[in-house]
Amino acid sequence: MSLAEVVRLLLPVIALQVALQVYSLYLIVRRSEWGLGTKVKWSVVVIALGVLGVLAFLFLGRRR
Repeated sequence: MSLAEVVRLLLPVIALQVALQVYSLYLIVRRSEWGLGTKVKWSVVVIALGVLGVLAFLFLGRRR
């Protein structure tokens, strides 16, 4: 398998991850009831942990 084939296979997965991260960050920024500290903490989790951070936010951080 050549490098071009690997990139072609991974590109949709990477695009989905980036889209989910952007969506999560958008939701974090829009949260008016959270203070700046909470927003920064969730943003770091989403960016640093990638897919795991997105899943953590979507399942734990969105609860009201």
